Amino acid sequence: MRALLSENPEGKRGERAAAAALSSHSRPDPLLFLLLLSCALFIAYPLLLIFWRALYLEERPGLSALPALFLREKSSLFHSFYTASLSALFSTALGFFLSLRISSSGRRGRSILLLLLMMSLVSPPFLSSLSYIQLYGRRGLITWHLFRISYDPYNKWGIIAMQTLHFSSLNALFLLDYLESLDGKWMDAARDLGAGSMAVLRTLLLPLLSPALLASFGLSFLRSLSDFGTPAVIGGRYDTLASDIYLQIIGYGKMEKAAAMNLFLMFPAFLAFWLYRRAVREGERRNGNGRGRERFDMQRLSLPALFLSFLSILSLLYFTVLSLQYLCIFLLGFLKAERGVYHFTSEYLSRLFRYDLSSLFLSLRLSLAAALFGALFGLLLSYYMERRLRFGKNALDFLISLPYLLPGTCFGLAYIMAFHKEPLKLTGTSLILVLNLIFRQLPVVIRMGSTALLEISRELENAARDLGASKRRLLFDIILPQLSRPFRSAFLYLFTSSMCSAGAVIFLIDAGHKIAVYTLFDLINSGEYGTASLLSALMILSTVLLSALLSALFRCFCERKEKGRRGNEGSDRESSRTVHAL
Repeated sequence: MRALLSENPEGKRGERAAAAALSSHSRPDPLLFLLLLSCALFIAYPLLLIFWRALYLEERPGLSALPALFLREKSSLFHSFYTASLSALFSTALGFFLSLRISSSGRRGRSILLLLLMMSLVSPPFLSSLSYIQLYGRRGLITWHLFRISYDPYNKWGIIAMQTLHFSSLNALFLLDYLESLDGKWMDAARDLGAGSMAVLRTLLLPLLSPALLASFGLSFLRSLSDFGTPAVIGGRYDTLASDIYLQIIGYGKMEKAAAMNLFLMFPAFLAFWLYRRAVREGERRNGNGRGRERFDMQRLSLPALFLSFLSILSLLYFTVLSLQYLCIFLLGFLKAERGVYHFTSEYLSRLFRYDLSSLFLSLRLSLAAALFGALFGLLLSYYMERRLRFGKNALDFLISLPYLLPGTCFGLAYIMAFHKEPLKLTGTSLILVLNLIFRQLPVVIRMGSTALLEISRELENAARDLGASKRRLLFDIILPQLSRPFRSAFLYLFTSSMCSAGAVIFLIDAGHKIAVYTLFDLINSGEYGTASLLSALMILSTVLLSALLSALFRCFCERKEKGRRGNEGSDRESSRTVHAL
């Protein structure tokens, strides 16, 4: 082959082009350097700084003060573990039963149930606590006005109930996706061998779902550990470590103590995240790292009527409570009780305008900015991690995952410590909020990009390299156009998550940059539940409508692009036929 190339001038030029392409791709990539520098500056540096500041709990650096702090905070730490364990257990079990019920439902019922579950993904973090107070509080709509029961809702069971209600939606969606990725031939083979429906469920489905169940438990445990809003609103005197950290920062300004307290949450968070990642990898291994050849259909399993009745009753109770929650939020913003009678009022609307709706518009702008730049940054980084990095991929993946697995209070405090003075003074600006939102949710975007890249063939990329395409042209003309659909998913995820995010960014807000979540939290703490309900409804509606609009725009863009691609392919085939005819 080399002899032929040496005799052929065209071959020599091709060989030189391939060699030039190879040498160009072996040179350092400025874009990769910029991406890695951003991760080091906005993830590694703040988190290392919080470890360092935790050592200065006393005047001299060291760990001698940590045991005494641990003894003082052991009650709050135990409360955090207790509520996190029960919330994760109950929400995982409930999510499992909900996924079975949705999977065995018809198309219309399935769409309605999925819509209700998706509502929780675009809801503010304190929505469940707010509706809990208004529905089941001392003067709640159900407990007092309906049944005349005076019930104290501010306790640990209120925290567990609301976290279970909120986490179950995401767990159900996660387990439903995993359930439908299974190969339906396993079920057919088991039925052909004479196994009954409950035997298939017990001996086949549960073992196959065990990695997903463990992953759901670990993820819910992490979310509960980092949740400070629910304990702060309805916990009463039942303090958790996350709510105590929030108090130390906002109430007393003790940064070193808050940093040291975060260390107590880091190690169980690492353990839960390790459990989650191991479970996900095990699930991918069992499922062949892809969807089954035949869709797993729960309707073909023909579950017993008694078990289906149990699933139906449980699902009915759950979705009734969920519907009451949103109905309460949307209605009680315009209703006021006087002498046990509700009547329409616009009082809360006027109060809301006094609070200034600019916080809602600021949240929308910041969320759009975080979604745009975060999706682009995450997909670029996922491309380099999957296709270009040869060394350090696992270390980089662990670094990127740290903001997601650590409590939000920890990541927010880290940004305060890292960027409060020159030359990296970002506090008091919108930029620090956008950066925190991006790097907090970056691991999810990386997973989206990596999954999409695994389904994209490398043949076109290799062909472009062989023809001497530059790195810039290869990236922007070949790779990124193929990532349009994961870009849409990442954009919408970042937008909705940024609108609802509170744990990390709530510490970074100043008087000039109050976002809607902070205003909502302030209203709840002030006891202005009607105004808070109205603001929650506006946040949900604006997020849903804007997400639907953006999704429609992305869909139209992708369809036009697909039609254009098909048209180009048709013209190429016609040109080829013309050439052959000639």
